[in-house]
Amino acid sequence: GLPIFTHVALPAYNFEDLAINPEILNKATLVELDMSGVSIMNAGFPARGLTLEGYAKLEKVTVSDGIQIGSNAFNGCTNLHEVNGKVKIIGTAAFKNAGKGLTEAQQLVTINLTDDSTEIPANTFEGCTYLKNILVNGEQIVPTKVDTQAFKGCAALVTMDLSDLTAIGQQAFMNCTSLIGVEKAMNGKNVLQVGAATISKSAFEGCTALTY
Repeated sequence: GLPIFTHVALPAYNFEDLAINPEILNKATLVELDMSGVSIMNAGFPARGLTLEGYAKLEKVTVSDGIQIGSNAFNGCTNLHEVNGKVKIIGTAAFKNAGKGLTEAQQLVTINLTDDSTEIPANTFEGCTYLKNILVNGEQIVPTKVDTQAFKGCAALVTMDLSDLTAIGQQAFMNCTSLIGVEKAMNGKNVLQVGAATISKSAFEGCTALTY
C-alpha cells in the first residue's frame, strides 16, 4: 500500500513527473512539506510537473524564495495555514480555497510574493477566507492587474492600493466584505483608488465596507 508519511522533506529534489506524487506525498496523510530546493511547481501536461491540489490535510509548506507556482498548485488545501518563502504565481487558482477549513485560531493570513509579482491571475486567492496580507517586500501588494475572481470571497482583506491597476476582471474582489482600499488616503477618509480605465462586472459587488 501507499506510505503514510505526514512530514516530508525533499529540499534537493526537482519534481519532474507526477509519479512522485502518490508514492511519497500521500494526499490522505501529508501534513508538512519542505520543498525548498524546488524552483518551479507547474502541473504541466500530460504528466510532467506537480500540483498539491486537494491535499486537505496539508498545513505547512516551506518553499524556496522565487519558486514559480503554477495552476492549482495549492487549490483545495483547506487546512493550509503557513507558507514559508516568497512565491511567484504563474498560473490560475494557485491558492483557491486554501485555508478555508481553518478555525480562527489557526488561519492562512499572509502570503509573500516575489519582487516582480504585480499581476494576480484568475481565481488565485478565491475563497481564502482569512487571507489579509499579500506582501511584496513586507508591504501590501500594489497590483497592476487583477484577473477574474482573483480575490473573490477574501472576507478578511482590508487594505489594497489599486491606483496602479490597468485591468480588473469580473468579480475580482466580490464579497471582500472588509475591503476599505487605502486607510486615511484622503482627508482622513478610507479611499479605494482604482487606476483602471474600466471596471468589469461585479468587480466590487458585496464589498460592504467601501465608503469612498
